[in-house]
Amino acid sequence: MEDYGFNLNDDPLRPGETGPQGQGFEVHWDDFFNALVADLGAKLIKDGSKSLADCKKATRFEDSLNEYLLVKGDRFCVISATGAVGLVEVTDLEPGTYFGLKVTVLPAPEPAAS
Repeated sequence: MEDYGFNLNDDPLRPGETGPQGQGFEVHWDDFFNALVADLGAKLIKDGSKSLADCKKATRFEDSLNEYLLVKGDRFCVISATGAVGLVEVTDLEPGTYFGLKVTVLPAPEPAAS
């Protein structure tokens, strides 16, 4: 888990290795705090959202989600600074060792032509 993260706008969406202190990704694993952390203006939402539509309506954001508060089957949302919305499901979890995540992304809207 350590040293990996992802960005919602990446196509294809794949985890990548982070720089020092998780730099370079909207969501990354912080081994010191045992948590998934939002960065680059992204927000995490763990409020029982079950769909991308739920994620778009969410108003309660978090900067991190502690590993010990997540269980297999949990879902949470990621909202990027660009407006992309992601619904993330924990598909596999071995605390301290491994996370399996399924991420469904609604891309950011295209800027309006002027």
